[in-house]
This record gives sequence, structure tokens and C-alpha cells, in this order.
Amino acid sequence: MAQLNGAETLIARRIRLRRIQRGIESKTLAASVKITEDRLRAFEAGRESIKADVLAEIAGALDVSSAYFYSPLRTSSVPRRQSRVPAST
Repeated sequence: MAQLNGAETLIARRIRLRRIQRGIESKTLAASVKITEDRLRAFEAGRESIKADVLAEIAGALDVSSAYFYSPLRTSSVPRRQSRVPAST
């Protein structure tokens, strides 16, 4: 089995994240895009590379564009604030 590259790993994480955010079970998503649940789990776990046409189907089922899977993950939706150190007197 080949090691997935960084982009493929990111895609795998984003598929699972979006599926969970939408409250969709893996078997439901798999059936909607006509793949097995085992294959979807392999995609999500980063054990199998995903082809563009399957990714497009998954994106449609998860109500996002394919570009969503390539955007960086954010650790929080709240922007970070710069810490300010009080001036010493």
C-alpha cells in the first residue's frame, strides 16, 4: 500500500469532518455515492487514494464544492487574537 501525500491526507480528514458535521452516517454517505462503506472508511482513514470523480460525488452529497477538501483545516472558527504584554513601568 502506498503512502498518501499531504493533500490526500487532508482530503481524507475533511471528508470525515464534513460527514460528521452534517450528521451523516458512513453507510448513508457510501450508499448515496454508490461505493461500499468499507471503501469510504478507507478514504476517511487515509488508507486509499480517492479519484476526482468519486470526490466530486462525495462533495455533492456533503453539500460542498470539491475545493472545500483542499482548503486548510482550522483549529477554531474564532480568529486568534494577538496577546498583548502590558508595558512595564
